[in-house]
Amino acid sequence: MSEHTATTILMNERILPMPGPMVLLVSDEPDVQYAIAEIASGCGARLRITTSIGEAESLLATEPIRLIVCSDELAEEAIGVLIRPPGGPRVPVIVDARVWDKERYFNFLLAGATDYVLYENKKAIEQAVRNALRREVRDMRQPAAAN
Repeated sequence: MSEHTATTILMNERILPMPGPMVLLVSDEPDVQYAIAEIASGCGARLRITTSIGEAESLLATEPIRLIVCSDELAEEAIGVLIRPPGGPRVPVIVDARVWDKERYFNFLLAGATDYVLYENKKAIEQAVRNALRREVRDMRQPAAAN
């Protein structure tokens, strides 16, 4: 299999781009943006980057976001809006943290976050993103299979 298998399909001798699931990153840190862009690309996903909760809420209302990755450095209330959006669809949320905080870890998981991982552990972030996207793709296919 080629490296393009996840995002392209061979059809009549041509390679056509296939849209991957959309991941939303909420962070104003360039190193986080770069790292998550690499991970999303490696998972065959497209990435939208915002630097504020307001921008994120606008995108959630207009784009088919399948996963949110946000920084623990955002206010806990702001991350809560992403985890449980008022009036909007729930999207899996992975919180990445620069420093382990047991209390925030439990608070976010109890609020409904999908995962809480240390930013320094790129493998853990990549695995969390892959797992969340895999679940989303599986859930998207289940209603189609039922018809």
